[in-house]
Amino acid sequence: MIQMIGISLALLNFIIIIRHFIRHLRMSDAKAEAARQENQDILDSVSEGLFLLDQNGVIGAGHSKSIEEIFKTTQLTGNRLLEVLKPLVPEKSVMGK
Repeated sequence: MIQMIGISLALLNFIIIIRHFIRHLRMSDAKAEAARQENQDILDSVSEGLFLLDQNGVIGAGHSKSIEEIFKTTQLTGNRLLEVLKPLVPEKSVMGK
């Protein structure tokens, strides 16, 4: 009987801990989503061409809508900046040619 009570209390404690963890996880997810949405709203409202590059020159998912007009493409995310610029720059403008 004592073992059953002990096991039941341990199980109850485990459930309480899991519920607490899940609640904090949901709150963190909601905060992260709110921040992401705020960043996207800012990027959507600026008239300047803003985008992020990683160390390899690849354009990130966060970029302003106006940059799509500047580069004349909506396929920016995941592409290298040089590849996006290539159709916009005349061949004889490139250094060394």
